[in-house]
Amino acid sequence: MVREAVCSNLIYLSEVDFQAAFKIAKQVLDDNWRVRFYFGKYLQYIINEHEDEAFELIEEIVEKFKRQDTKLREKDTALEIAVHILTHKALRFKAQRFRKYFDMILNDASYPVEVKKIIAFACKGDTLLFDKNLFDEVIEVYTTLIKSPLANVYEYATFHLFYNIQQKGEPYYEKIKPLLEILSRKRYDPSFPFWESAKVIIYIRAFCRQIPMEDTIMFLERLCYSHPFLVNERSESWKVLEILECLTKDKITIQSKERARSLILKLVKLGTPTAENLLKKVV
Repeated sequence: MVREAVCSNLIYLSEVDFQAAFKIAKQVLDDNWRVRFYFGKYLQYIINEHEDEAFELIEEIVEKFKRQDTKLREKDTALEIAVHILTHKALRFKAQRFRKYFDMILNDASYPVEVKKIIAFACKGDTLLFDKNLFDEVIEVYTTLIKSPLANVYEYATFHLFYNIQQKGEPYYEKIKPLLEILSRKRYDPSFPFWESAKVIIYIRAFCRQIPMEDTIMFLERLCYSHPFLVNERSESWKVLEILECLTKDKITIQSKERARSLILKLVKLGTPTAENLLKKVV
């Protein structure tokens, strides 16, 4: 109770004696989650006027989590706020020290999955992803995350990127196409739940009529090959069916019709509702 009260008042103590408050803040990292709950607010408070000390705390909390020599666990508020601040300082505010550390975390496979997932979540907001001056840079961050061999990193990053682009209603296709190339060639990892895999389908479903038909079918073919559950599981096959229905509403080339027919036949075999009706359109 006493430690919680002290930590909850670090902001006020900082106004009177910054060094004393900073010393206590460093000790908080090894305390229980109830005490650490207030750490994030303190970090947000000092970041502008005491950038060096804030960086020191951010680096310490991330490195402690990496070494697992702390009580910090996944979804810890202190860790989430620290990585959010790091991401914004690195990308939005161009703080070189923060950017150097940010890039190291992003590209070093030894940093924990949880830290990279927080980066993916932090990047999705309007002040980063949808800032026209930062869009390309943020897409580069997502590209690095999506290139990860770990499904729980690249699927998480894929979901947050494509879900938020879908919400905006703008495909950004030329910028996104390289990511589709990467994701469509990734093999399904059986150790990862299939219902949380192939999140790239979110983008293809949302913009199947706004990107070239041949490209849509190509990516869909690759995904169904590398992620067989899309045509083998009825709980997932409706996503493929929906895209094919969208494509066949427009005039479709003979070549595209043949490629679509191959996928539809798999859905018919699976017993996907309305797949037989769709097949009649491409016979």
